[in-house]
Amino acid sequence: MKLDAGTIITIIVVVLFYFRLSSLQFGRAKRARVYDENVKKIQVKKGKKEIPILTSMQKYGFLVNSWPLVALSIVLLAIGVALAAIQGISPSIKDLWWIGVCLGVIVMGFNIKY
Repeated sequence: MKLDAGTIITIIVVVLFYFRLSSLQFGRAKRARVYDENVKKIQVKKGKKEIPILTSMQKYGFLVNSWPLVALSIVLLAIGVALAAIQGISPSIKDLWWIGVCLGVIVMGFNIKY
């Protein structure tokens, strides 16, 4: 497998995307942990035995800012993959496959919130 500039840029963009997802996840888990500790303190002060527990979706799920942007990012990813896979196009256009993939990943990365 040859590593040209497009492949290296795509790898960097995808790694940054996964770093963003993991940082969102760690931040959400930390907030959930702090919430649970605060609820336990309040429950102990009031003398109640039941503690409301956050569901796994509330602790670990991601939310989407805009579903049309998700669709746009999927289309951009598909265009990038199609440019790399189609054999009948000129090499100058075929070498630009990574632009669609990177733009799709970037749009998806900014579209996810915690």
